[in-house]
Amino acid sequence: PGSIKVAVNLCPAQFRNARLLSTIVEALDISGLPPSRLELEITETVLLANSQATLSMLQHIHMLGVHIAMDDFGTGYSSLSYLRSFPFDKIKIDQSFITDAGDID
Repeated sequence: PGSIKVAVNLCPAQFRNARLLSTIVEALDISGLPPSRLELEITETVLLANSQATLSMLQHIHMLGVHIAMDDFGTGYSSLSYLRSFPFDKIKIDQSFITDAGDID
């Protein structure tokens, strides 16, 4: 059980909430879940809103020890080089890229 992670999807509205960081800390305290076992998933839409504020929030979350995943990569306008400026632990490619991969000639 020590290696099992809890993944939580955050919508853009949740990510923009001023209390997000304190909510994460509170949830970790109440649950007793080590930060390293929590993975927050965000989509490209979050990155397009306000990149400086987004980067700052992601860095604060990362400093807590919480893992951050980019979910559904490829459905928006982000490039791989753009993603390098953010502290992602994982990039999850949208299934639409994989579904027809065997059919490409």
